Amino acid sequence: MKLLVCFKIVRDFDSVMAKDWEKAGTAAFDLSYAMKQISCYDEAALETALRIKDADQETVVEAITIGNEDYDFFYRNLFAVGIDRIIQLRCEEDLTFRPHKVAERISSYARDYDLILTGTKDSMGENGRVYTCLSSLLSYPCLGSVSSVRKDENGLVVTYHSQGRRKTVLLHDKAVLAIGDSINPYLRMATLREKLKAKNRKAEIFDVNTEGEDDYVIETLYQERKDRHCRFIEGKDTETKMKELFAYLKKEVER
Repeated sequence: MKLLVCFKIVRDFDSVMAKDWEKAGTAAFDLSYAMKQISCYDEAALETALRIKDADQETVVEAITIGNEDYDFFYRNLFAVGIDRIIQLRCEEDLTFRPHKVAERISSYARDYDLILTGTKDSMGENGRVYTCLSSLLSYPCLGSVSSVRKDENGLVVTYHSQGRRKTVLLHDKAVLAIGDSINPYLRMATLREKLKAKNRKAEIFDVNTEGEDDYVIETLYQERKDRHCRFIEGKDTETKMKELFAYLKKEVER
């Protein structure tokens, strides 16, 4: 079995200063100081693929990303934990908010794989459309909000969430799976021996064009404010506090 994992290197937006968010959507918007990291859902997708490989040593796991920067630090770790090949696509245009263009670039390299895994969305844009666009371009079925994939003697057992319910299917054909709230959300750590063994391995880098119309034009960006309020529940004992809390919540629901 041959797997392809689509991942993205993003900035840690929790470390972005408020004054920079106020400049969002302008030429002065600069995130270069924020730490780089693998998008969290993509990290879960990488770990899911590696767990499939653990169950079947003949499985080959390759990974693909789009970006112009130097990601060798991440690549060394990915090679060390078991990724067999990494492809980096470079393009001059920023494709952050252009999911269809991202899918078009990836689809050119994705047709020879039995299974394609992605994260449901990344932390910049959060449109959640790349995997559906990729599925459409490849004419593969797709499942979103996947929480686990495991291999057994009959095929791949996929657990996912749809319409508030957990469902399980047995997968035999090619498909695109978008990992959501995974039961294995973190990428495994490499040992020193594994890191030394992989230190000279390099990603394959290809330049791609960005011709064609945009999906949409960005007019402005802003940070959504999330104000939090605290209310203390008074009462002489736990039972009294529980009754007061229940009455408060019931009132909020009815409002």
